[in-house]
Amino acid sequence: MENAAKDTAPIPVIDMEHHFYTPDFLERIEGRQTAPSYNKEKNLISYIDGKWMPLGFVGDHLLELAEARLSKMDAAGITTALLQCSPGTETLPGTEGIELCRAVNRRVFEVTREYPGRFFGMATLPVCEPAEAVRELETCVKEYGFVGWHTHSNYGKTHPDDDAFLPIFQAAAKLGAFVYIHPAMPSWSRLNDLGLIVSAGGLGFTVDTMTTLTALIARGVFELAPGLKIVAGHFGESLPFLLERMDPFFNPKWKDPSLKNAELPSFYFKNNIMVTTSGNMSPEAFRLTKDVLGIERIMVGTDYPYESPRREMAFLSDLDLTARERAMLYHKNAEALMGIPH
Repeated sequence: MENAAKDTAPIPVIDMEHHFYTPDFLERIEGRQTAPSYNKEKNLISYIDGKWMPLGFVGDHLLELAEARLSKMDAAGITTALLQCSPGTETLPGTEGIELCRAVNRRVFEVTREYPGRFFGMATLPVCEPAEAVRELETCVKEYGFVGWHTHSNYGKTHPDDDAFLPIFQAAAKLGAFVYIHPAMPSWSRLNDLGLIVSAGGLGFTVDTMTTLTALIARGVFELAPGLKIVAGHFGESLPFLLERMDPFFNPKWKDPSLKNAELPSFYFKNNIMVTTSGNMSPEAFRLTKDVLGIERIMVGTDYPYESPRREMAFLSDLDLTARERAMLYHKNAEALMGIPH
């Protein structure tokens, strides 16, 4: 009977992508003349000057950090979630940004202590001040026990692959903390002129993030930050579908001085970059990602509250996987990445 009980026990599920805001963030950016800014009356948020996005129904859910979030996790069968701060906080400049990031990280630390095993922290760093960002990452990892740094595909007019941010990536690699790169609205007029839907989730998020990931490879960031681990959602922002096409052009033998990568793009996706399922519920996309990268490179992500955890888990449960593959997808790959004993 004991063995039967073990066989029917639910598989642990680690959700690598749970987003939030702290109330003081929205208060601080309300009425700012430049992005990030918040219009409380209309419930609109701006990440890029002149472009506004409705927070809509997700706004209240973003402000959940504990009990309400746990009930949704339980309903979807999710054991553990990684808490990740949504865009804006990390790009506040100067002392204000430094103080707010510190406050956000302390709040997340409190939640992880209050609910051990249910939540893990991801650092929110003041990227406008890279030296302070490195110090805060060290605090988050060494003192708070956070497992990584959550950042975005752009910071308005700058991007993670810019030279100024290399010390943060190097610190993450040295500390053994992975970096989760989440989409942000691009500042490209070509996309923005097509309207909010296209420039956001309809296409812009994917285009901006896949460009940033490609730039990190091309600029040699993985060589400059040995051991760096990066995670990307939405099955790697379409890049696994393009690797066979990209590899011949990124070959170091061409001696293109603008390319600093020592290996082909596919190498980094097999050694440095992992992906999550967040926001892409296509069986065909899952199969292709699994065929190209292997089940060892894929983890669960629900993109809550932008996507539905219950819908995501229903999609995953319908996939044709062996018990071993499902365990790897649901928790073992994440545990290995985070250094948690199986």
